[in-house]
This record gives sequence, C-alpha cells and structure tokens, in this order.
Amino acid sequence: MTTPLRILPDRLVENLERAKYRYAVTYQNLPHYYTVAKDWADYNDEVSKELNWTVWEMRKHDVMRPFAGWEQHYLDVNGFSYWTMVPRNEETILINRQYSTHGAYDSPFDAIAHRYDDSDEYWKKVKAEREVLYAPAAPSGRVLDVGCGTGLLVDYCYRQIDRERYVGIDPSAGMLAKFALKHPDYKADATLLRTTFEDYETPLRFDTIVAMAGSASHVTGVDVVEKARHLLAPGGRAYLTFYRDPASAFERMGIEAPALAAAPDGAVEDGEYVVVEFGREAG
Repeated sequence: MTTPLRILPDRLVENLERAKYRYAVTYQNLPHYYTVAKDWADYNDEVSKELNWTVWEMRKHDVMRPFAGWEQHYLDVNGFSYWTMVPRNEETILINRQYSTHGAYDSPFDAIAHRYDDSDEYWKKVKAEREVLYAPAAPSGRVLDVGCGTGLLVDYCYRQIDRERYVGIDPSAGMLAKFALKHPDYKADATLLRTTFEDYETPLRFDTIVAMAGSASHVTGVDVVEKARHLLAPGGRAYLTFYRDPASAFERMGIEAPALAAAPDGAVEDGEYVVVEFGREAG
C-alpha cells in the first residue's frame, strides 16, 4: 500500500534551494552548510520574514533524526536534509543543510555503477537497437528522467534533449557520478539530483517524463503514475517502464533485487519491460 502523495508548497522548495549557504567550519566532523537571516533578500531590522515563513512551513512536514548526539527535526527535499537545531516551537535565524546521508539513499547500484552500461545483455545490442527502446519516450521540451542512472536516455537521445531543460534524478551517487563522467556538461546541481522520485519536490512542470529500463518499478513510496501526472505540464507526455521479469534482470546485473512496485493496471508488454504511457490534456 502506498503512502499519501506528499506535495510541498512551491514557495518552500524554492526558498530552500535558492538560499545562500555557508560551510559550517565549526563542525568539521559533521560537515554541513547553513543560511542565516541576513543572507536573505528581504532581511530588514535583523529579521527575514521569508526565512521565518520557511522555518514554520518546514516544521509541518519534518521527521525526527539524530544530529550531534540529539534529536532534530529534519525535512528532506531533493537529496538534501534541512534542519534548524532549535525546538519546533522556537524562532530561529538559521537553517542548516547537508547532503542526505540517511539510509533512504543507500543503493545497490552504487557497487555496479562502473560496469552498469554493460551489465545487462540488453545493453550489449547494437546502438540502433538500443535507440528503439528509447524512441517511444521522444524526449522534448522540459524533461524529467526518473532513475536516470548512468545517463542512457541522454546517450541515445542526446540531440533531442535541451541540457538546460533536463533534470535527471537517481538515489545512487555512483550512477550519477558515472553519468557526470560521460556527460560533464550535465553536472550542475539543478540538472542531476540525488533523490528518489518519492522525495523529489519541485515547482517545475515537465513536457516529458520518462522512467526507462524498469526505473518505475523502484518507486514504492507513492503512486508513480499519480505523481508523474501531477508533474506533467499541460500537453505533456509520460512514458514509464516496469520490469517484466525482475528476477532475471537483477540476476544479469549481479545484484540482489530490492523491493519493487508491481506494474499498474493498463501497462502493456514492450520487449523486456511493461510500459504505461499517458499524457495531460492541454488547457
């Protein structure tokens, strides 16, 4: 059973991602960054109303985890964890941020990232055959690549994709590192994000959303179709693939299969995968 779809306010996500952060030199053993009220654009008379609003909004959605020996209220957004280091009922002028390090982003794909592109017999077929798999996605406009891995969608649809309008998300740091090695012009934080689809929050809406090579099967915390539909721009299209035979796929990759979501009703077989394809009406 999936959990309710979490949709954070666009204003909250934008404030957290656009804030100016400093490295916390006094916590070398717990590396993280922080932003303070005086660094916010609306700072006046020692107060930032926008930072205050952001802090109180964070507290509506946070979870408890330890930091430096005591419990803190954390909010995880797009591969980063945010917290304030004061009780939830107190004012603060500071928000901390660090790359998410809790278990939600541990990935079995980290260990095989260096050989992933050749780990499955399917990828060893000729380039023309590989392109057939990606052709139905027809990525155009603003693209969200769910479970982007080592960048196979970019490999085979490079000329169709506008780098400035592409976002790739994946929980595996190793896979993203291989992606960035192959395509160094895709390194920017706004382009490649270490996060799950469940945790990904954005005010953006996408013309194309794809989850290739069985990536949609890894989305277990929310309804992947429902969330993809929410993130589509009017007139946009989504193309989501699920494993047809998960055991066989993971055996070829040489890793233990994680918990996977079943393909939803309406999915149709397409070679080694089953596919759900849908759009959002314009207007």
